[in-house]
Amino acid sequence: MVIQTLLVYFFITVILYWGSKTAERRNEFMPVVIAVLAYSIFVGLRSGVGVDFWGYKEWFDFSAAGFGSYKDMEPGFNMLINFCVECGLPFPVFLTIIAFCQLLLVYLSIKPYKPVYPMLALTFMLGCVWLTYANGLRQQLAFCVFAYSLQFISQKSWVKYYIGVLIACSFHTSAVLLVIFYPLFAFSQEWFKRIPIQLLLLSIALVLSSMSLVTDLIEPVEQLADVMGYGHYFDSEHSQFSHEVKIGIGFFINLFLVVFLIYNSNVVKKFYNHSFVNIIYDLFMIGVLWQYIFIDSMLFGRINYYMLGFQYIWGAFSLFALSKMRRNQYYIILGLYLLVFIATLYRMNDNTALFMFYWQ
Repeated sequence: MVIQTLLVYFFITVILYWGSKTAERRNEFMPVVIAVLAYSIFVGLRSGVGVDFWGYKEWFDFSAAGFGSYKDMEPGFNMLINFCVECGLPFPVFLTIIAFCQLLLVYLSIKPYKPVYPMLALTFMLGCVWLTYANGLRQQLAFCVFAYSLQFISQKSWVKYYIGVLIACSFHTSAVLLVIFYPLFAFSQEWFKRIPIQLLLLSIALVLSSMSLVTDLIEPVEQLADVMGYGHYFDSEHSQFSHEVKIGIGFFINLFLVVFLIYNSNVVKKFYNHSFVNIIYDLFMIGVLWQYIFIDSMLFGRINYYMLGFQYIWGAFSLFALSKMRRNQYYIILGLYLLVFIATLYRMNDNTALFMFYWQ
């Protein structure tokens, strides 16, 4: 299974990079669509990849057996399941559709930046974002809708943006918090400018991470969590609200990656010189600070994905810009992404990255 896992992820990486590179060279989008479809088919044929895999299979089988829909599931996701059931489509096809919509929406969000396509393929695969996408299907789909809708902020089109937020909410209720970002970035589309201050804020966040702040926030947050679809995190005496964090090599690899992305941020923003890119960075930076301040909370980590989820997208923008301007920084960041990939697959038996096909 280990060799199979390595071969599958290697093939997916190659096909995504090839499709992205071909799209860049031909100035066409169709090669990306084909590559994303190939990736989605493999992801759809998986078994057990992603912590929530069996939960989603149970939900799908529940509907397929004629018992109706789960009452706690959002309407958009229910409609997608019911569509597949009514059409007689099996669970792997349902997973394929989800995976295709997720990644295609992200590529569509950066469609004007074709040279970034190949780098997105690398940060998505080497950063093991695929494992996150294979896990929380509803929230990741909501995030991808948000990523696509982000362009409407820089275009000052609030109607289109909030339509996107409504669609995202139909897949995961937590997307309601996205309503705050339009006024936030309409006021200023570059909140983080000075790198020394950002590194100082990161240092403060690291200090706060050792203070277990989340344990003091359980009561005021529990009701809000229920509304946003995270009430189950408070079951079993808050066992999923707060958890012990193990600091090892992986922690420092990710920290170094964040530091290098911050260190090069102004160069990258100047290279593109567009408000859309600035907003992506600001969301990533907010997510980084949130991540470390509330590092011992799975609940806060899930909510944070609407910000921290932009890390690999910002990483793609950074890699392309640095490949043209700071080659040594490009190789450092690419090397750190490769270490993330190796570290994740090293623990494949524990983190559900071990790839098995559904018929095995």
